[in-house]
Amino acid sequence: MKKISLITVVSILFSLFAYTSVAFAAQNQNTEIKENQISSTQNTKEPDSSKIDDSQTNETDYSIPQEFIDYRKFIGKDISSLNVDTSTWNTDDYSHELWRGSFFEHYGIITVHLGWDNKTIIEFFLRLDDTDKFSDSDRENFDSILQDIFGSNVEEMNISYNYSGKGDYEFQFPKLLDQTSVCALSWNTDTMLAYMNTKPQEEETPSKDTQIIEKIEPAIGMTSDEVKKSTWGEPSDINKTTTKYGIHEQWVYKSPVKNKYIYFEDGLVTAIQE
Repeated sequence: MKKISLITVVSILFSLFAYTSVAFAAQNQNTEIKENQISSTQNTKEPDSSKIDDSQTNETDYSIPQEFIDYRKFIGKDISSLNVDTSTWNTDDYSHELWRGSFFEHYGIITVHLGWDNKTIIEFFLRLDDTDKFSDSDRENFDSILQDIFGSNVEEMNISYNYSGKGDYEFQFPKLLDQTSVCALSWNTDTMLAYMNTKPQEEETPSKDTQIIEKIEPAIGMTSDEVKKSTWGEPSDINKTTTKYGIHEQWVYKSPVKNKYIYFEDGLVTAIQE
């Protein structure tokens, strides 16, 4: 029988040790890969909810905007969306002052106008302070913004420029006049007409004793009483401003087709906008 030399034994033991080390390392590597796969699967099934984009939610933003033109998001909504106390409001009055607001750093009082149901918001007014009126250069600066939002259909009227043609809203930009400047934000003609047509029709029974009185159109120089007896009748809303120079009034006549305005200076008509 041949004797195994010491060198041969050492060589065999070294080979066994090397094989065991390689096998153990391979087993550890497989275990680490499996753990990483499990961790990756768990992360895929349970995303971090804190990283979900809130913009994907469908909640309506009813926060009060800084810019007057952004109030259009409330038009067509219930008055409750403004989160304002209406308990002291006169239900016979469809226009109500809210708070101060601004149109690109021009400040005044914001008024809301409600529809026939006395709860649907159909228009907002921004009555600018007497010391803060627009000039023609202001309109030139805002023209591209207003056309981008409300449309390129710009109609020049007696006391304002009317922007419409894009979306469901229109905007009235006031001219520089002696009277109080008022910005108006409302539904466009078609949308306003569609809303007005939802009003329930009331049956009217004509009286045989009713006296027919011929009425005339309002005219420059008329008094407020004469205007009330004219074909325009009572206004939908009256915006009144008293200064050291006198009393200025804007009478607003709401119409499904187009709003109309009459301006008074110390009780006499000075301007009519149809």
